[in-house]
Amino acid sequence: MQDSSSQLLIINYRDLIFRLIVCLIGAHIIILTGEDISTLKAFTIKSYYPVLAINYAIALILAWIVRRITIKLDRHFSWEVNLWLRFLMQFLFGIILVSLACFILVFIYFRSFDRSIMESDYMVYQFPLSIALIALLNSFYVIYYFYHRVKFLAATVTSNEQSYRSYIAVLDGKQTISLPCEEIAYAYIIGREVLIRTWDKKDYLCDPNLDELEGHLDPNKFFRINRRLIAHRSACQSYQPLEYGKLKIELVPVPIEDVTVSQRKAGAFKQWIQ
Repeated sequence: MQDSSSQLLIINYRDLIFRLIVCLIGAHIIILTGEDISTLKAFTIKSYYPVLAINYAIALILAWIVRRITIKLDRHFSWEVNLWLRFLMQFLFGIILVSLACFILVFIYFRSFDRSIMESDYMVYQFPLSIALIALLNSFYVIYYFYHRVKFLAATVTSNEQSYRSYIAVLDGKQTISLPCEEIAYAYIIGREVLIRTWDKKDYLCDPNLDELEGHLDPNKFFRINRRLIAHRSACQSYQPLEYGKLKIELVPVPIEDVTVSQRKAGAFKQWIQ
């Protein structure tokens, strides 16, 4: 097992709302750049909205590419292992490559309207601004990463004083990563392996057996449904009675088999879930 300070920290960037809002604002700014028109005036022009929709779509595509590149780099070029190499890779792929993709998408957009991108003022005004906005988006992900890294280190320092863990060491392929417990929907047994399923439906292999894992998790948030499964409270969407006093639990993400609570534990589950 790796030392906790050197474990690869995998971040699930929960930024959908952020991307939707920022891309809309960025698309609006790009449209008005170089134009002698105010925002309020633009809202009164009918032709503004189709152009906004196209630029918004391009911005969303570029933001998605930046996010995917960042996640890939997190797994293969950790900031902790080699800071300068990761900075170079983020610059080359997250800024240069995405800026090239931006140019290609806008070039296609211009060609679809039989316009020449080189004869327009796009390269003078909008393209430099687009590169700046792409760089800012990359900066956001860097800040997001190190914010969670600080949280992880703080949890590691105080782990000996706490009864329950904030992070669990899991295996992702050949890598040992630190998974925040808040990302765990449930842990379950398949064959002889213990797997942890996250909210985004990804499975990780877990070293501790289910009994040991149960001892690491906050019982206010996690419940031992049966001998094969531990679930987070938010994963338990509903339950319904079965014969002999058992309960059937509806989980999200949907598990591969039905989940039931025995008659003996049904009362404790109801009390816990309420």
